[in-house]
Amino acid sequence: MRILVVGAGGVGGSVAAIAARREFVEHLVVADFDLARAQAVV
Repeated sequence: MRILVVGAGGVGGSVAAIAARREFVEHLVVADFDLARAQAVV
């Protein structure tokens, strides 16, 4: 499954962290207006 998380704040960061641990997630993209914030989540 491919997942796009829009927003790397508190909720988006939590969603990305949980999704990254799931076996069925093949590709995870985190998008945010602040590139550094999106990169920090990954």
